[in-house]
Amino acid sequence: MTLASTCKATLERAMDWLPEESKQKVKLVEAKAPIFEGVKSRELRALMMVACGCDVYKPGIVGIGPTLLKKTILDPLKESMEEKDRDNEDMFYHKLLKKVAKKTRLGVDVIETLVAGIIYEPTNYVSCDGTADAIITEDDHVYFSGAPPSRLPEYLSDFAHSKTIIDNGPSISRCKGVGDRSHLFLSRTGWKRCHGCNVVVCGYCSDCMNDNVFCLHCFAGESLVPSRDGGFTSRCVIVASSPCIVVVFTF
Repeated sequence: MTLASTCKATLERAMDWLPEESKQKVKLVEAKAPIFEGVKSRELRALMMVACGCDVYKPGIVGIGPTLLKKTILDPLKESMEEKDRDNEDMFYHKLLKKVAKKTRLGVDVIETLVAGIIYEPTNYVSCDGTADAIITEDDHVYFSGAPPSRLPEYLSDFAHSKTIIDNGPSISRCKGVGDRSHLFLSRTGWKRCHGCNVVVCGYCSDCMNDNVFCLHCFAGESLVPSRDGGFTSRCVIVASSPCIVVVFTF
């Protein structure tokens, strides 16, 4: 069995519950880049996750992982602060926020939205968009911190409680998505138009072929039946067939 945690102290506490004979068989492996160790602020932890690349923003800072983040950004930034302020996580968060916003070229408001998306996703989240599969309401949302967010940008309105104030926040676009499931995304995180159907797609719901970007639906069709110009302008239709003869028209 392997247990993993962002905090060494958590694993050490877990080991305390083991019987003595089991403790001798346990090996504690130190993290190569313990960037979360000793960090109490959830906002600061979430910001580091965005910088490294995570589910809310997969690219992160290009070419930066935990080790380089610590060596090239976290440590130098902390050293640049007054010694008396180095343990002030709120102050360090705002300095790092500006750095990550600049390195990713997304801007402070987008990075703050991504951070809030990590912190305030309800632990019992189900979309409250009024569809048939929505089984809970805003008042049912439960949060890790115990308290609902006081304010959220429009992009995170699905995470809101009835007491939450919704602000405009950064601009939002709608991606075609997969099948009939479109979704919203932050415009500045990047988007393209499908070479086949000319619909807006985000970086997660698209793929590339011959230097052209396709939505996943068009990409599947293009992979099976390539068109003449790399676009979805020519299709093959089998209109008659026999064991020896196949008649095909293209248009």
